[in-house]
Amino acid sequence: MSNAPEGNAPPPVGSRKTLGPRKVRTIRNIVLLSCIVVVVVLGFTFLVGHLVSKPSSPATFGVPDLPAVAAGPAFALLDKTDAVPANVLAALEVPAGSTVVSRVSRAVDAPFDGTVTYTNPASPAEIAQFFPAELAREHWRVDRSTNPVLALIAGSDGNYWEVGVTISTLSSSLGHPDGTQFAVELYTFEAGQ
Repeated sequence: MSNAPEGNAPPPVGSRKTLGPRKVRTIRNIVLLSCIVVVVVLGFTFLVGHLVSKPSSPATFGVPDLPAVAAGPAFALLDKTDAVPANVLAALEVPAGSTVVSRVSRAVDAPFDGTVTYTNPASPAEIAQFFPAELAREHWRVDRSTNPVLALIAGSDGNYWEVGVTISTLSSSLGHPDGTQFAVELYTFEAGQ
């Protein structure tokens, strides 16, 4: 009798069975393919999670010290064709105590492009703090929180609406009481432009 295993008997304890080069390549390819699948799945999950995101929550800004009042009525006077959707007008506010100085309509190729200029006894710093915080609270996407403040909102008409607020200081030497002047421009562009 020999010590060699017969037929299908397991190899003796302590002996090593070597894998042939073909099996080594197969195992290596399976491990490599598994790693690639894991990387692709994780990358796809990350990409989908960031591209197909939930509606963004409003940016967080400091709470303004100034109370807000509706600015929609001042813009409604410029809107001769009822182009501005109600949700946009309702989301547009200015600091309480603001006085309308002028209204200008520049709508030529767009359904609406209007500017209302206001004065307010508050300081430019208070006005500058007010707009980013208030626009974010009203669900505008604030794209720029410094002068000029820029924000975007989706209108119920299917178009995007942008507001720009330019803030300047009033001087008593110009015959105005000290305070702040600011211009609020509201305009639209059709989705896809």
